[in-house]
Amino acid sequence: RRGTSLGSIDTDAAKELGVDVSNTPGVNSPHVAQFVVETLGLTLPSTDSQPVKAVVVGAGSVGQSVVALMKSVGVEPTVVNRSPESPSLESALRGATHVAVCAATSGPPIITASHTEALFAGEKRVVKICSVSRPEAFSLEAVMMVAQQAGQAQLRFDYGDSTLAPMREKVNQDGVKDNITWTSEAMASEACKQDMDEAVLTLLA
Repeated sequence: RRGTSLGSIDTDAAKELGVDVSNTPGVNSPHVAQFVVETLGLTLPSTDSQPVKAVVVGAGSVGQSVVALMKSVGVEPTVVNRSPESPSLESALRGATHVAVCAATSGPPIITASHTEALFAGEKRVVKICSVSRPEAFSLEAVMMVAQQAGQAQLRFDYGDSTLAPMREKVNQDGVKDNITWTSEAMASEACKQDMDEAVLTLLA
């Protein structure tokens, strides 16, 4: 698997057939992390008058790389993960200006309407959100709430187009397109493609 997710592979069938299944976890992480911080506009030390409060949701390979890049430009993000020491997502999101969603998900949405309410509570400010998780990490209601924050929110989903399509269609059916961007660019750079190709060739060798 040229990538991390094995969700599209029937691993049980592969095992029965004696087919070895391998993937390339972590190879794309630096490239995806760079995409995230560029999307959030945090590649340089902030000169804006608005204070920066960054939140990183997920502490896997991509999340750790995002945290490292943010720290390199003087931003100390709040990290929300599954550890007992982690702050609650709702409390972390209060007052946030930049949110990176990098969590692996296969269950219920991580970000719900109550989290979105917490995010936009308090003083009005522009909130930038970049998600490289599956779109199901957000409930549909949460996405619609972000879309309705006129002039205050920018949410970018980046994942494979076929995975984004169901959520995108639901949002667009309600005529809500403002503030939401759907792309498949995080792993599209030539450097990322080359690293992933080399990782696959190394496995096959």
